[in-house]
Amino acid sequence: MKAVYFPSINSNLKEIEVDGPQFLHLSKSLRVRVGDEVLALNGNGLTCKCRVDKISKRSIILVVIESKVIEKLQETDLAICLPKKDAFELIVRMSQEFGVNNLIPVKSKYSQFEIRNNERLNTILQSALIQSNSPYLTEINKTLTLSELINLFPRYEQILFFSTEISGEKVEKICGKTLIIIGPEAGFDKEEVQVIKKQESMMAVHLNCPILRAPTATSAALGMVSYLRN
Repeated sequence: MKAVYFPSINSNLKEIEVDGPQFLHLSKSLRVRVGDEVLALNGNGLTCKCRVDKISKRSIILVVIESKVIEKLQETDLAICLPKKDAFELIVRMSQEFGVNNLIPVKSKYSQFEIRNNERLNTILQSALIQSNSPYLTEINKTLTLSELINLFPRYEQILFFSTEISGEKVEKICGKTLIIIGPEAGFDKEEVQVIKKQESMMAVHLNCPILRAPTATSAALGMVSYLRN
């Protein structure tokens, strides 16, 4: 369904006035007409099914038909060792489309990128939320070192490290709060591998394939986890 992101909406609203960039999105990109249905999303679980009531030169009036809060079913976080800029931005979009709760950038020895433009990343997230009709907006956390990431392990019931280098296990079911870890495209150095192998709470999932680009590995991991949750 055609959608618009409105973080300020609440379940008590009967009418929503859309202006600014969201007005341009609906009027110019989606070309809505009076009577069309539009989904308004606040990024925190609330979805409002609306009908276009009025269109002026600067705003659109939506009448709320139905409001409901969608329960957050997935509890998946993604930790990604930073690849190049374009690859990371694609991973940001994928994370939103797959319903990742938190995207955790990780600085490893062979990381290739440093985040400097959070505004652009937020724009990518919002665009992906609208495109996918996702009720929850993925949160991009601050960049952590590998040691800082390991300190977060007690928060999770399952920690899955996807690798083509480290022999791993067969995962048959995903349940509870899960952390997915994707390493850098250039691999971890020997010291980092030793640190990872010492983590008893972590399961190494071996991908029996050639070296994957970071977005490809991310898509494979998120797809597998999403399937096994169901």
